[in-house]
Amino acid sequence: MSVVDLSRYQGIIPIATLRAWKAAGVTRVVLKAGGADDGVYKDADHDTNAAYVRAVGLGVDHYWFNGPGDASHAATFLAYANGKPGDRYWLDCESEGSMVHDTPSVALEFTNYVRAHAPSPDVVGIYMSSSVTGEADWAANAAVDALWVANYGANTGTPGTTPGISYWKTYTYWQYTSVGHLPDYAGSLDLSKEGAAVTTIQEDDLATQADANLIAATLTKNTAFLEAISLHLLEHAINNNDSDKDATLGHLWSRVNELDLKLTGAIANVHPTIDTATITAAITAAVAKLQLDVDPTTLADALAPELAKNLTVTVGAK
Repeated sequence: MSVVDLSRYQGIIPIATLRAWKAAGVTRVVLKAGGADDGVYKDADHDTNAAYVRAVGLGVDHYWFNGPGDASHAATFLAYANGKPGDRYWLDCESEGSMVHDTPSVALEFTNYVRAHAPSPDVVGIYMSSSVTGEADWAANAAVDALWVANYGANTGTPGTTPGISYWKTYTYWQYTSVGHLPDYAGSLDLSKEGAAVTTIQEDDLATQADANLIAATLTKNTAFLEAISLHLLEHAINNNDSDKDATLGHLWSRVNELDLKLTGAIANVHPTIDTATITAAITAAVAKLQLDVDPTTLADALAPELAKNLTVTVGAK
């Protein structure tokens, strides 16, 4: 699955082009809402691009380029983003000229504000180069913030060697090139790939030996699972001209914290293969508990193959 990020430098992307990108495998578009590196400003094309991206059923992310006193600009970022439930939000921790990127404490203050005030955000995180992940102590950030890591390698337009990410267990996005290409667009684009959702379970945390496939019960707490449901509902709402799509997604996210499906047994030090049938069973149970107004079997059938491709489970002893 591919992610593309845009700012005013790429201009307004027509709906027909976005549809072509979606057909080519793009799942989300990250839009620059503004920044504070050259005074406080709003990206001129953000709002139009956001409307067009939503219209074709792609996921919407927003980012803010850091600047002096950046944590105080979190409210401005949210105002400029004008986000919807299920959107994702990123603080771009990047140096520019003589301006040094935000410190971990400033970044955490910024993202904590976004988490508290954005409308049911799917993901809140930080964008930085892989080298920056090791320049300071980002442990507190990694505990709560997702990571969008940049590492171009040889910058050939295709992913190279997976970058180091220091304090984070996994990345949500890896921006792997600045010379990517997509259909119906003549210029170069920044492209990212989505990281596998990683669930780490320590065998000492559990009580008895059990089938390793029970790990599938933890899918309800997995970002990939929640994202897949939200995207499915949003696309369904758009395709059916559902004016209540925001309310539908808001209802979904209000129920997420009520989920508490837990692994009931212990597992050995193995790397289990989670088959589609097991994932389908877990999804069906989760959908029933969410009380979504959608047929669980239909939704499970639609989501299970994608999750099977994108879920990575690591199991090990302490």
